Amino acid sequence: MPKLKYNSTSFEHNGYWLRLFYYEEREKWYLEFRKGGLRKYRSLRNSDEETARTEFYRRKLELQKTGYLPEVFDTDLFRQFEIFMDWSKRRSQSKATYTNHRVGISRFADFIREERTEKLTSALYERYIDHLIDKGLSPRSVDIYLTAIGKFITIIERELRIIPEGTYPRPKLLRVKKSREPDYLTIEEVGRILEASRKATSTT
Repeated sequence: MPKLKYNSTSFEHNGYWLRLFYYEEREKWYLEFRKGGLRKYRSLRNSDEETARTEFYRRKLELQKTGYLPEVFDTDLFRQFEIFMDWSKRRSQSKATYTNHRVGISRFADFIREERTEKLTSALYERYIDHLIDKGLSPRSVDIYLTAIGKFITIIERELRIIPEGTYPRPKLLRVKKSREPDYLTIEEVGRILEASRKATSTT
């Protein structure tokens, strides 16, 4: 019997069963489907782990849309945080981006534990913003933390397809703009304006 390196959580509903696993000796990923006594395998020979998981969740969504799986699955929010951070660690373009994701999600996870809820709502985001401001964070820092949450939702719903789109509302950013120094006219620009003004006066 080949060794199983990875075995996803299995989903079973209305006689349908689905799982993803890895044959270590063959170095191949497989998707297994089962309906009653009927069992099928699909080889994902050239897939890395991320691609294989994405295909697994895509197939789950197909079952969900046909009613063979419950409408909402993978409801463990903290597990979704872990999956997102694993994605960010491998896919972020810079260490700074990954750090922002890690700190932002970790801080948000601590907050919702204190709130004793896993349900993301607009009201929860408002309380979280107040919490961050009370901690002395600047509005710009608050936006960085909220951006991490928005990225988490995008990846979980649209790229990894762990949950259907629209499952979670998105936090609204404060959108604090950087202060800018006023723009001053150069000597040349002032000269051109005066020259144009003199020409306009002489023609009237």
